[in-house]
Amino acid sequence: MKILLTGLLLSFPLVTMAYPEQGQDTMTLEIGKFSKDYEIKTPTPDAEAKISYVYDFVDDVDLIKLSAYTLAHKIVEAGLHMQLEAVVVPGDKANSIGVALTEILRHLKPSIQLVVLRSAKNGESVHKVSYQPSTQTDPNIMYIRPDQLANIEGKKVLIMDDVISTGSTVKAAKELIEKAGGSVIGFACVATEGAEDPGNQSTLEGLPVLHLRHFPAIPLKE
Repeated sequence: MKILLTGLLLSFPLVTMAYPEQGQDTMTLEIGKFSKDYEIKTPTPDAEAKISYVYDFVDDVDLIKLSAYTLAHKIVEAGLHMQLEAVVVPGDKANSIGVALTEILRHLKPSIQLVVLRSAKNGESVHKVSYQPSTQTDPNIMYIRPDQLANIEGKKVLIMDDVISTGSTVKAAKELIEKAGGSVIGFACVATEGAEDPGNQSTLEGLPVLHLRHFPAIPLKE
């Protein structure tokens, strides 16, 4: 697959996943020459399903670039790129992909900004929301700093994360952006996660969810 972004011809290797069979404790993710097994485990003591931990979204350069390029293609295909004014990343895990994605989209629209919403127990803020991450037992607080407000207020934004499972984190980000006067036009992630693959028609709170792959969640009880 190829896409032309203002003179940049980008090629996208095939992305495949070997879904785990019953009793299997790893999942294989293959992207072009990239191939790696990831552990399938229980995220919290009271979790009802096992999930895969693809931690290389943080610092594997090849995986980050591929993910960003392919998400950019999805955003252009969906027609969101020209109205987009900011990419918003909730938390820290998807920061590297957010930087790469914003850089690519700036070839189409140089004014696009990147905003990272931190999750913390305290900190200077103009708006904040509390939420419960699916992989943690304690709630977090996500907030907007005063210096970030100008890139959100009155802007059309895309919320991007590495993985969307229950949607608790990105829903909190949407609530926070709307408190600050911004407008969310969609969500993007490298992978959705859950028992069923939502396919290409995935939505969340009535907005499109652009994603590359689906990570299966394996129920602990039938």
